[in-house]
Amino acid sequence: SPGQCLVCGTNEGLFARASAAPHDVDDPDDEASAGVLEMTSTAPDGRKQTCTMPLQRSELIERARRGDFWSYVAGTAYVVLDRFHVRGIRIDNYKTTLPAAKGLSSSAAVCVMVARAFNLIFSLGLSARGEMEIAYAGEILTPSKCGRMDQCVAFGHRPVLMTFDGDLLRTKV
Repeated sequence: SPGQCLVCGTNEGLFARASAAPHDVDDPDDEASAGVLEMTSTAPDGRKQTCTMPLQRSELIERARRGDFWSYVAGTAYVVLDRFHVRGIRIDNYKTTLPAAKGLSSSAAVCVMVARAFNLIFSLGLSARGEMEIAYAGEILTPSKCGRMDQCVAFGHRPVLMTFDGDLLRTKV
């Protein structure tokens, strides 16, 4: 029989701006010329880190399997690139109030942020539920042991009823 849970996000989070990254390529179907993902991440204490990775499936999957912070970004970008025709993107996570590694789904929040950035910049037409699916698929490419509830961060701090029935997941806000 189906299982259910009620999830409510916190008002802590990741705050970001995104834009398309410039590219100088001629063939939009050539994966090698899809561009790069440039991301700056700001920790809760204000420290900044920047990473640039090519939007190439082989590079992204290798990076996802490393298991560091950037693996979540790479795994999610891999799923987006695999499902949609996208180009390079810049993401500036300029503020973070959600602590990492404290059981508050910070890795899922990073994955949702990346999925949402691609969704908004390239008009992919995904709902919050669609962003959740991409974020989950991206996170399970990493060594993370996330569950299906974690990506409810996509709904913000509203309560969400999740119903699980085998592989079928339903959400109700």
